[in-house]
Amino acid sequence: MITIKKLAGLPASTRIRKYPRLMRFFEESLRNDVPIDTTYLRDLFSLIAGDPFVTSAVREKVSILNLQCIDKNDVLRSCNGLRHLLLEQLGASPADWDLLPPKPLEEGGCEQVRKIIELDLYLDDIRSPFNVGSIFRAAESFGVRKIFLSPGSADPRHPRAQRSAMGCVDIVPWCRSSFEEMQTHTTSNKIVALETGGCPLHEFHFPAGGILVIGSEELGVSPALMEQASRSGGAVSIETGGRKGSLNVSVATGIVLHAWFSQFRAVEPGVRRHETTISDGEPVLSPTD
Repeated sequence: MITIKKLAGLPASTRIRKYPRLMRFFEESLRNDVPIDTTYLRDLFSLIAGDPFVTSAVREKVSILNLQCIDKNDVLRSCNGLRHLLLEQLGASPADWDLLPPKPLEEGGCEQVRKIIELDLYLDDIRSPFNVGSIFRAAESFGVRKIFLSPGSADPRHPRAQRSAMGCVDIVPWCRSSFEEMQTHTTSNKIVALETGGCPLHEFHFPAGGILVIGSEELGVSPALMEQASRSGGAVSIETGGRKGSLNVSVATGIVLHAWFSQFRAVEPGVRRHETTISDGEPVLSPTD
């Protein structure tokens, strides 16, 4: 653990980012009944209380702490409350603490333009809002033109999906529809399924345009869609070297999207959007012409 003297000598921005990590360490120790160094913690509280770069709310919180007069549960709650105040000062919610912030939309005074390819994505009953949001983030990065979600997939507007998507739900055009209905609203004619037992990714030849089908976390791609893919663009698989032999669905999607995008990165439309509708009434978000 970093010494108090070394911690005090760090640049202010680095030091303040260290504080919540140290609080978390003490929280985990207390929850697991691991003895803590109360002298170190007391000195840490003193350092934070005298730090001119923390907010008044942080200083007020730490100034009322007295380790000699409170029990373990109170210390635990004090560390937790202080950590959240520090995270609030840093502008980082707990769920995002370990995530790098996305690049700004503006660089050099002009808005970045999405690079897209002739690729649509169909989510076949992806149940986890977190996974749906993460797939949106990968899709935004790797040129997906539009995302279609099956009726059984999680809502991209769910708070957990919004958090993991990091704003990409508002960038990538999307709608909810059956696969048959989707085919009437896309120019892509090749269907590729991401599924185990398919052609290894490094050997797979992606079509110039197509629909990538991503199956359920529990059941994979439905048999009906696998049959359509087998008669069209085929199935692609990611070889792994681990004992588990599988990847999180959003991670696997990102890997395949990157491979597809790397082969065909051409069209650069604007990022403005307008809304149209399909028969189920859900919004279809489309790039403006």
